[in-house]
Amino acid sequence: MFPRKLSTPPTFGFLNRIRSTIKRPDLDYLLTSIASTSLGHGEAWLPVIFSHAIKRPLNLSLESQNLQNPLDQYKILVFRQMKEAIIKASILIGVPKAIEASLTLKETGSKFEVHEHTFTRKHFMDLTFQDLINKGDQGMSRVYKGDIDGIFKYMGPDLVDIQLMSRAITYGFFLSPVQPESPLTPQQVQAVILSALISQRAKREIVWHLRGALRHGFDRDEIESIQSAVELVSAQCTGEHNFSDGLARIKDIEEEPQEQAK
Repeated sequence: MFPRKLSTPPTFGFLNRIRSTIKRPDLDYLLTSIASTSLGHGEAWLPVIFSHAIKRPLNLSLESQNLQNPLDQYKILVFRQMKEAIIKASILIGVPKAIEASLTLKETGSKFEVHEHTFTRKHFMDLTFQDLINKGDQGMSRVYKGDIDGIFKYMGPDLVDIQLMSRAITYGFFLSPVQPESPLTPQQVQAVILSALISQRAKREIVWHLRGALRHGFDRDEIESIQSAVELVSAQCTGEHNFSDGLARIKDIEEEPQEQAK
Protein backbone atom coordinates (compact mmCIF):
# COMPACT_ATOMS: atom_id res chain seq x y z
CA MET A 1 0.00 0.00 0.00
CA PHE A 2 1.25 3.46 -0.85
CA PRO A 3 2.09 5.84 2.02
CA ARG A 4 -0.69 8.25 2.91
CA LYS A 5 -0.40 11.99 2.47
CA LEU A 6 -1.62 14.39 5.11
CA SER A 7 -5.35 14.96 4.60
CA THR A 8 -6.18 17.95 2.42
CA PRO A 9 -9.78 18.58 1.35
CA PRO A 10 -10.40 18.33 -2.40
CA THR A 11 -11.19 21.44 -4.39
CA PHE A 12 -14.41 21.81 -6.35
CA GLY A 13 -12.21 21.95 -9.44
CA PHE A 14 -10.82 18.50 -8.71
CA LEU A 15 -14.30 17.10 -8.02
CA ASN A 16 -15.50 18.63 -11.30
CA ARG A 17 -12.68 16.75 -13.02
CA ILE A 18 -13.85 13.50 -11.43
CA ARG A 19 -17.43 14.23 -12.48
CA SER A 20 -16.36 14.83 -16.07
CA THR A 21 -14.28 11.62 -16.08
CA ILE A 22 -17.19 9.37 -15.13
CA LYS A 23 -19.71 8.49 -17.82
CA ARG A 24 -22.57 8.35 -15.30
CA PRO A 25 -23.96 11.36 -13.37
CA ASP A 26 -25.11 9.29 -10.37
CA LEU A 27 -21.71 7.94 -9.35
CA ASP A 28 -19.04 10.61 -8.85
CA TYR A 29 -19.90 11.52 -5.24
CA LEU A 30 -20.17 7.83 -4.28
CA LEU A 31 -16.82 6.89 -5.81
CA THR A 32 -14.98 9.83 -4.28
CA SER A 33 -16.56 9.15 -0.88
CA ILE A 34 -15.48 5.52 -0.78
CA ALA A 35 -12.02 5.90 -2.31
CA SER A 36 -11.08 8.79 -0.01
CA THR A 37 -12.47 7.03 3.06
CA SER A 38 -10.68 3.82 2.12
CA LEU A 39 -7.39 5.73 2.08
CA GLY A 40 -8.01 7.49 5.39
CA HIS A 41 -9.15 10.88 4.08
CA GLY A 42 -12.88 10.66 4.75
CA GLU A 43 -12.92 13.28 7.51
CA ALA A 44 -11.43 15.92 5.23
CA TRP A 45 -13.12 14.87 1.99
CA LEU A 46 -16.71 13.94 2.83
CA PRO A 47 -17.98 17.42 3.78
CA VAL A 48 -16.65 18.86 0.50
CA ILE A 49 -17.97 15.92 -1.54
CA PHE A 50 -21.46 16.37 -0.09
CA SER A 51 -21.43 20.13 -0.61
CA HIS A 52 -20.28 19.67 -4.20
CA ALA A 53 -22.83 16.93 -4.92
CA ILE A 54 -25.86 18.97 -3.86
CA LYS A 55 -24.84 21.92 -6.06
CA ARG A 56 -25.38 19.96 -9.27
CA PRO A 57 -28.59 20.66 -11.26
CA LEU A 58 -31.57 18.79 -9.87
CA ASN A 59 -32.41 15.63 -11.73
CA LEU A 60 -35.60 15.50 -13.75
CA SER A 61 -37.22 12.79 -11.65
CA LEU A 62 -37.30 15.10 -8.64
CA GLU A 63 -38.38 18.16 -10.60
CA SER A 64 -41.26 16.23 -12.17
CA GLN A 65 -42.71 15.25 -8.79
CA ASN A 66 -43.89 18.80 -8.01
CA LEU A 67 -42.29 18.65 -4.58
CA GLN A 68 -42.56 21.74 -2.39
CA ASN A 69 -38.79 21.83 -1.98
CA PRO A 70 -37.02 19.51 -4.43
CA LEU A 71 -33.60 20.75 -3.29
CA ASP A 72 -34.26 19.44 0.22
CA GLN A 73 -35.39 16.11 -1.23
CA TYR A 74 -32.26 15.97 -3.37
CA LYS A 75 -30.02 16.67 -0.36
CA ILE A 76 -31.71 13.83 1.52
CA LEU A 77 -31.26 11.46 -1.42
CA VAL A 78 -27.54 12.25 -1.76
CA PHE A 79 -27.08 11.93 2.01
CA ARG A 80 -28.84 8.55 2.11
CA GLN A 81 -26.82 7.27 -0.83
CA MET A 82 -23.49 8.33 0.69
CA LYS A 83 -24.53 6.88 4.06
CA GLU A 84 -25.47 3.52 2.53
CA ALA A 85 -22.34 3.44 0.36
CA ILE A 86 -20.18 3.80 3.48
CA ILE A 87 -22.08 1.02 5.27
CA LYS A 88 -21.73 -1.33 2.32
CA ALA A 89 -18.05 -0.53 1.87
CA SER A 90 -17.27 -1.04 5.57
CA ILE A 91 -16.78 -4.79 5.08
CA LEU A 92 -14.17 -3.98 2.40
CA ILE A 93 -12.35 -0.94 3.81
CA GLY A 94 -12.65 -1.64 7.54
CA VAL A 95 -15.27 -0.84 10.16
CA PRO A 96 -13.25 1.84 12.05
CA LYS A 97 -12.88 3.92 8.89
CA ALA A 98 -16.58 3.47 8.12
CA ILE A 99 -17.61 4.57 11.62
CA GLU A 100 -15.47 7.71 11.42
CA ALA A 101 -16.81 8.44 7.94
CA SER A 102 -20.40 7.93 9.08
CA LEU A 103 -19.94 10.34 11.99
CA THR A 104 -18.35 12.89 9.66
CA LEU A 105 -21.28 12.55 7.26
CA LYS A 106 -23.75 12.91 10.14
CA GLU A 107 -22.08 16.15 11.24
CA THR A 108 -22.01 17.38 7.64
CA GLY A 109 -25.70 16.61 7.21
CA SER A 110 -26.53 18.61 10.33
CA LYS A 111 -24.77 21.67 8.92
CA PHE A 112 -26.97 21.41 5.83
CA GLU A 113 -30.09 20.72 7.93
CA VAL A 114 -30.33 17.13 6.70
CA HIS A 115 -31.59 14.77 9.39
CA GLU A 116 -32.20 11.33 7.93
CA HIS A 117 -33.06 8.42 10.20
CA THR A 118 -33.98 5.55 7.87
CA PHE A 119 -33.15 2.15 9.41
CA THR A 120 -32.32 0.43 6.15
CA ARG A 121 -31.72 -3.00 7.67
CA LYS A 122 -34.57 -3.07 10.14
CA HIS A 123 -35.98 -6.24 8.58
CA PHE A 124 -32.64 -7.97 9.16
CA MET A 125 -33.62 -8.19 12.83
CA ASP A 126 -35.94 -11.06 11.93
CA LEU A 127 -33.44 -13.00 9.79
CA THR A 128 -31.66 -16.16 10.88
CA PHE A 129 -28.03 -16.88 10.10
CA GLN A 130 -29.19 -19.33 7.45
CA ASP A 131 -31.32 -16.56 5.94
CA LEU A 132 -28.18 -14.45 5.61
CA ILE A 133 -26.34 -17.33 3.95
CA ASN A 134 -29.17 -17.76 1.46
CA LYS A 135 -29.29 -14.02 0.81
CA GLY A 136 -25.52 -13.96 0.35
CA ASP A 137 -25.59 -16.88 -2.08
CA GLN A 138 -28.16 -15.04 -4.20
CA GLY A 139 -26.07 -11.88 -4.19
CA MET A 140 -22.86 -13.69 -5.06
CA SER A 141 -24.51 -15.54 -7.92
CA ARG A 142 -25.35 -12.21 -9.57
CA VAL A 143 -21.73 -11.06 -9.39
CA TYR A 144 -19.75 -14.26 -9.90
CA LYS A 145 -22.27 -16.50 -11.67
CA GLY A 146 -20.64 -19.92 -12.21
CA ASP A 147 -17.19 -18.62 -11.24
CA ILE A 148 -17.92 -18.86 -7.52
CA ASP A 149 -17.70 -22.65 -7.50
CA GLY A 150 -14.16 -22.49 -8.85
CA ILE A 151 -13.19 -19.75 -6.41
CA PHE A 152 -14.43 -21.72 -3.41
CA LYS A 153 -12.82 -24.90 -4.74
CA TYR A 154 -9.50 -23.06 -4.98
CA MET A 155 -9.88 -21.88 -1.38
CA GLY A 156 -10.48 -25.47 -0.35
CA PRO A 157 -10.94 -26.77 3.21
CA ASP A 158 -8.20 -24.48 4.53
CA LEU A 159 -10.39 -21.40 4.02
CA VAL A 160 -13.89 -22.57 4.95
CA ASP A 161 -14.17 -19.70 7.43
CA ILE A 162 -13.53 -17.21 4.62
CA GLN A 163 -16.15 -18.95 2.50
CA LEU A 164 -18.74 -18.75 5.28
CA MET A 165 -17.89 -15.11 5.98
CA SER A 166 -18.21 -14.29 2.28
CA ARG A 167 -21.63 -15.89 2.04
CA ALA A 168 -23.27 -14.78 5.29
CA ILE A 169 -21.50 -11.55 6.19
CA THR A 170 -19.78 -9.94 3.20
CA TYR A 171 -22.72 -10.58 0.88
CA GLY A 172 -25.54 -11.71 3.16
CA PHE A 173 -25.37 -8.68 5.44
CA PHE A 174 -23.42 -6.01 3.60
CA LEU A 175 -23.25 -6.21 -0.18
CA SER A 176 -26.48 -7.88 -1.27
CA PRO A 177 -29.38 -5.56 -2.13
CA VAL A 178 -31.58 -4.39 0.74
CA GLN A 179 -34.45 -3.33 -1.49
CA PRO A 180 -36.91 -1.70 -1.28
CA GLU A 181 -35.29 0.34 1.50
CA SER A 182 -31.89 0.85 -0.12
CA PRO A 183 -31.28 4.21 -1.81
CA LEU A 184 -28.64 2.59 -4.05
CA THR A 185 -29.28 0.78 -7.30
CA PRO A 186 -27.51 -2.55 -7.95
CA GLN A 187 -25.22 -0.74 -10.41
CA GLN A 188 -24.33 1.90 -7.84
CA VAL A 189 -23.46 -0.87 -5.38
CA GLN A 190 -21.09 -2.45 -7.91
CA ALA A 191 -19.42 0.93 -8.45
CA VAL A 192 -19.01 1.33 -4.68
CA ILE A 193 -17.39 -2.11 -4.46
CA LEU A 194 -15.00 -1.32 -7.31
CA SER A 195 -14.07 1.96 -5.63
CA ALA A 196 -13.16 0.19 -2.40
CA LEU A 197 -11.13 -2.48 -4.18
CA ILE A 198 -9.28 -0.24 -6.64
CA SER A 199 -8.30 2.27 -3.95
CA GLN A 200 -6.77 -0.62 -1.97
CA ARG A 201 -5.12 -2.15 -5.05
CA ALA A 202 -6.86 -5.48 -4.33
CA LYS A 203 -5.63 -7.06 -7.55
CA ARG A 204 -7.47 -10.39 -7.51
CA GLU A 205 -10.77 -8.92 -6.38
CA ILE A 206 -10.54 -6.10 -8.93
CA VAL A 207 -10.56 -8.71 -11.70
CA TRP A 208 -13.60 -10.43 -10.20
CA HIS A 209 -15.55 -7.20 -9.88
CA LEU A 210 -14.63 -5.73 -13.24
CA ARG A 211 -16.34 -8.85 -14.54
CA GLY A 212 -19.17 -8.37 -12.04
CA ALA A 213 -19.74 -4.82 -13.28
CA LEU A 214 -20.21 -6.15 -16.82
CA ARG A 215 -22.73 -8.65 -15.46
CA HIS A 216 -24.67 -5.80 -13.86
CA GLY A 217 -25.13 -4.00 -17.16
CA PHE A 218 -22.29 -1.48 -17.25
CA ASP A 219 -20.65 -1.10 -20.62
CA ARG A 220 -16.88 -1.20 -20.96
CA ASP A 221 -16.47 2.56 -21.42
CA GLU A 222 -18.42 3.20 -18.22
CA ILE A 223 -16.29 0.72 -16.28
CA GLU A 224 -13.05 2.22 -17.58
CA SER A 225 -14.28 5.67 -16.59
CA ILE A 226 -15.09 4.43 -13.07
CA GLN A 227 -11.63 2.92 -12.66
CA SER A 228 -9.92 6.02 -14.04
CA ALA A 229 -11.85 8.27 -11.65
CA VAL A 230 -11.06 6.12 -8.61
CA GLU A 231 -7.39 6.07 -9.58
CA LEU A 232 -7.38 9.88 -9.83
CA VAL A 233 -8.85 10.13 -6.32
CA SER A 234 -6.41 7.54 -5.00
CA ALA A 235 -3.44 9.34 -6.54
CA GLN A 236 -4.63 12.60 -5.01
CA CYS A 237 -4.95 10.98 -1.58
CA THR A 238 -1.62 9.15 -1.63
CA GLY A 239 0.52 11.50 -3.70
CA GLU A 240 1.50 8.56 -5.89
CA HIS A 241 0.63 9.22 -9.51
CA ASN A 242 1.56 5.74 -10.68
CA PHE A 243 -1.22 4.33 -8.52
CA SER A 244 -2.74 2.33 -11.37
CA ASP A 245 0.46 0.45 -12.24
CA GLY A 246 -0.07 -3.31 -12.29
CA LEU A 247 -3.86 -3.23 -11.93
CA ALA A 248 -6.13 -5.11 -14.33
CA ARG A 249 -8.40 -3.04 -16.56
CA ILE A 250 -11.64 -3.83 -18.30
CA LYS A 251 -9.80 -4.43 -21.59
CA ASP A 252 -8.11 -7.40 -19.86
CA ILE A 253 -11.46 -9.06 -19.09
CA GLU A 254 -12.86 -11.54 -21.58
CA GLU A 255 -16.21 -10.86 -23.23
CA GLU A 256 -19.33 -11.89 -21.37
CA PRO A 257 -22.04 -13.90 -23.18
CA GLN A 258 -24.38 -10.91 -23.28
CA GLU A 259 -21.68 -8.89 -25.07
CA GLN A 260 -21.09 -11.62 -27.64
CA ALA A 261 -24.82 -11.75 -28.36
CA LYS A 262 -24.93 -8.11 -29.45
